[in-house]
Amino acid sequence: MIEFYDVTVMFGGGPPALESVSLRVAAGEFAFVVGPTGAGKSTLLRLIYRDVLPTRGCVRVLGRDMAQMSPREVPHLRRHIGVVFQDASLLPRKTVWENVAFALQVIGASRATILREVPRALSVVGLSDKAYAYPETLSGGEQQRACIARAIVNHPSIVVADEPTGNLDPATSWDVMQVLRHVNAHGTTVVVATHDREVVDRMRKRVIVLDKGRVARDAEDSDYEGVAASSGVFLEGDLH
Repeated sequence: MIEFYDVTVMFGGGPPALESVSLRVAAGEFAFVVGPTGAGKSTLLRLIYRDVLPTRGCVRVLGRDMAQMSPREVPHLRRHIGVVFQDASLLPRKTVWENVAFALQVIGASRATILREVPRALSVVGLSDKAYAYPETLSGGEQQRACIARAIVNHPSIVVADEPTGNLDPATSWDVMQVLRHVNAHGTTVVVATHDREVVDRMRKRVIVLDKGRVARDAEDSDYEGVAASSGVFLEGDLH
């Protein structure tokens, strides 16, 4: 599903954003990526949806070598990958329904498909009653759930989320993660970069620790404290 083979990413003349990273995320898996600020978490996610390319090594997603894809093939790949950011980035002048529908409109989906899939996606994230609300009227958690609905409306094989709970309180963060757990339970591969210790501890999923661009620890059914202690990596929040 997602495969990294000795991947290094360089930006300019500074230290590598990622260095000699090798890992595999299987179909249907849920994995957290944690580590200090600047460890390479966002870069790893960007490689998955081909926002950047490796300087060295190979990234394969859904059986395709990212470096061998032509630019015109990238939009087709991204139809199979939903992306959720810390900032929901909803279109402010469109309703929740219109925001989610837009993800289908840009790929040329039929009206029948849009009328079928938008309500389904909103139901999955628990926003059916907010379909015609505008983003400014939503809470932070509702905005993030709308973003998840937009990410899953096209039935992607993979969802990647970059700090999806970064701006949310603990209770709301947990609600958002339950939505992602539900998406994963239906077969979608989910990869989440996060600093949210409580969420990682409660979810007990695979945890990949990055430090200075390298994989310092990769543990199944783990928690934030356990991977921090075993890897010797200082993670945000360790002083609290």
